[in-house]
Amino acid sequence: MILERERNKYRKMWDQEEYRGFSPGEHIVGIAHSMFKKYGAVGSLIDFGCGTGRASDRFKQLGYEVTMVDFASNAVEVEGIDFIESCLWSLPSHLKADNGFCSDVMEHIPTEMVGRTLDCIHKATTDLMLFQIALTPDSCGQLIGETLHLTLWSESQWRKELNTRWTELHSETNGYNLLYLGRSNH
Repeated sequence: MILERERNKYRKMWDQEEYRGFSPGEHIVGIAHSMFKKYGAVGSLIDFGCGTGRASDRFKQLGYEVTMVDFASNAVEVEGIDFIESCLWSLPSHLKADNGFCSDVMEHIPTEMVGRTLDCIHKATTDLMLFQIALTPDSCGQLIGETLHLTLWSESQWRKELNTRWTELHSETNGYNLLYLGRSNH
């Protein structure tokens, strides 16, 4: 089963100190917060694929009511923030927030589950959604003999898929990552 295979892979990855060392989401919280403020985001936020939770902690410090979601509970380092252990393509129906944040996660989703994952994220958020998506192969998977970036699409492929669920407010790329902010089109 895809879910168990992927969960087991990430439980192994989060046991690797080298993998825990870098939190891409943590490094773009300031950018995300500025964009959210520019477009009037307030209230609650879900950190989809929260990993260590360091980005979630920074959002909490900025005043957001944060819920963390990840399917490998051994990833989480922070305390005092609601955490839901769940697969992103099978989120609980009660999970709801005004805004969402998903940094360096979508490229890890098996290609056949990308559409379902985006549908679940879209259903759980009512206003703004910020994605940072890697466009290049990973280098950390070699620590456990696995490939981590399973969906390597171009910027235009990702934007096309995202634009079916969100109205694009901002997108940019540096060739390695796509940064995309969209407003839900519920």
